[in-house]
Amino acid sequence: MNATESCSWTGTLTFNSVTISGTITVTGNLTINANSFVLNTAGKLNGVGQGYAAGYGPGATTATGGGAAHAGCGAQGGCSLVSTAAYRVYDSMMAPVECGSGGTSSSGAGGAGGAALRLVVAGSLVLNGSIDVSATAGTSVSCTYCYAGGGGSGGSIWVTAGALGYSTGSLAANGGAGATSGYGAGSGGRIAVVAGSHEYASAAWGDWKLGLTAGGGVNTDGVTAAAPGTVYVDVGSRNRSLVVDNRAAGRTANPAYVVDGSVSFALAEVRLARGGTLAWPAVVGSNTTTVSVGVLTGDGSGAVTWQNRTVCVV
Repeated sequence: MNATESCSWTGTLTFNSVTISGTITVTGNLTINANSFVLNTAGKLNGVGQGYAAGYGPGATTATGGGAAHAGCGAQGGCSLVSTAAYRVYDSMMAPVECGSGGTSSSGAGGAGGAALRLVVAGSLVLNGSIDVSATAGTSVSCTYCYAGGGGSGGSIWVTAGALGYSTGSLAANGGAGATSGYGAGSGGRIAVVAGSHEYASAAWGDWKLGLTAGGGVNTDGVTAAAPGTVYVDVGSRNRSLVVDNRAAGRTANPAYVVDGSVSFALAEVRLARGGTLAWPAVVGSNTTTVSVGVLTGDGSGAVTWQNRTVCVV
């Protein structure tokens, strides 16, 4: 399969080998199965705003002009961790498969959530182009006593491969911006990249050239944001790493959450950067959730909260 022009993909597609040099619109949930996969520098998998429509999805809120949840709450906060509740945190940080939710429409339209991409490659994978399943922003309004729309939440990208070749592209699942000062931005989504090996010089983040971004949407004041998303990397020597990065230190934001349902986690690294905050609740119904972490790293601007009945062993 050699995709050089623009087209739209959805559902489940299976190929022997795939090379993408054009723009593929990812609509809703897309699963691609292939023996080998190359995304060239000019290639794009674009799922921006292709998830849940405004006001729909598990992270949608009824709050006027509210931003949607995914990995965490919209900028207005108050979302639920209950798996059956509306306006809830959802999806796995290690194996994400859910679309982003839509922000609330008021006088202005709410933003749409990002799409969900599942990429399964048996052999070699090279990502030099861009994969973007970010949400769209809420729409601003200029009338008196009107309310702007809320931003959608970022979607999800889950990549598994036999081997990750030297890749310099970018993966993004950012939340949609809010159209109000201090209110209305959508949460970041979730990204997971899993492969048996990589071709970078080392496991150091400085040698890792594949960009991975799942930031929360930012409000119009520029200093408040929605919750960041989560990025999980388990690729050869860069193994079992959870990164929470909200793109700018100093912004007021809600935390990202891990709600995978396991009572035991073993991570080599948890990294908090650029205002990324993380909260780890215990699994509902369990006595204790244990998180083993080899090392906690970051730039000093983030924070992690181990909630009631969650035990961290470093």
